[in-house]
Amino acid sequence: MNNFRNMFFHHMHHINRHSNHLFGQEKILTTLLEKGALTQSELMEIADIKAPSLSETLSKLERRRLIKRDNSSDDKRSNIISLTKNGERLAKGHKKFHDKFEKRMFGSLTEDEKEQLAIILEKMHTNIDDDRRSRFHFRGSHFGLNDFYDDKNDNKKER
Repeated sequence: MNNFRNMFFHHMHHINRHSNHLFGQEKILTTLLEKGALTQSELMEIADIKAPSLSETLSKLERRRLIKRDNSSDDKRSNIISLTKNGERLAKGHKKFHDKFEKRMFGSLTEDEKEQLAIILEKMHTNIDDDRRSRFHFRGSHFGLNDFYDDKNDNKKER
């Protein structure tokens, strides 16, 4: 099991290092490329990004002149978010890069292996979501020592 864990994290680190992309900004750019202009609330829902994160990321993209915000003609309180020419060019570049990367990463897998991997990853994702809701959760960048004790009696015994 220890060897599996080491291999898994080694390969995940390798994949992450070589994919080298900005998750939030890229996700917004590619969503706008695929769906066209959207309201901020539509973008938040489709890209599955929380409001504060979306607002901050949109500000960064706007400063880089990759998106523009226009007032909605229907509701003056609502903004329509769209790509600029530079944003469209960058989003297409991201998409092209990820399509190539995906082919390289999954190209040697059969369809059955891809299905098995998808099932395994979904289980892992569910486990992580369950952990976040349980008492075993991250505090900052590490587990708290007390997170590893089943109850207060175990905690006292170990001290």
